[in-house]
Amino acid sequence: MDEFTAAAEAIWQTGLTNFSSTSFYAQISIIALTVIVAWRLAAFVAARVKLFRDEPEAGPLFELRGALYRGRILIFPVLAVVLLGIASPISIAAVGEAWLVRIAQGVAIIYLIYRVAERFIDNAAIVLLLKWIGIPTALLYVAGWLDDVIAHLDAISLVIGNIQVSLY
Repeated sequence: MDEFTAAAEAIWQTGLTNFSSTSFYAQISIIALTVIVAWRLAAFVAARVKLFRDEPEAGPLFELRGALYRGRILIFPVLAVVLLGIASPISIAAVGEAWLVRIAQGVAIIYLIYRVAERFIDNAAIVLLLKWIGIPTALLYVAGWLDDVIAHLDAISLVIGNIQVSLY
């Protein structure tokens, strides 16, 4: 129990240090600015590009044009992921760190996965796999815990002869 208390205290102190630093608020500003730019740029593209703006009529490449029209919902998440990826080295250059920007990019990737699963996949089993396995895996990756969880699951195994079966 003392180990848990010490770990919780260390996390608390790290959080207080991070949340009271100017680099934290600078990263929050960079994230907010990037998300606003992505949102406005997505609205601009959706309003100006005919493939995204107008529902397609029958004709050549109807299915492709229909897919692009349905894909207009992904403009914002894709732009958010790309622009946050660009903002990460800018944050490192300006502030000296970009951990919060990377977390925001991870959240944007999770949002993109969710939108793709919700809008484009008709198979309920695949949607459930994405929502219950893909998104939690992405969350573990964003938090930096994925390698630890994989190692822990791989350590729990059953050996039968020369075959090893692990939880992983």
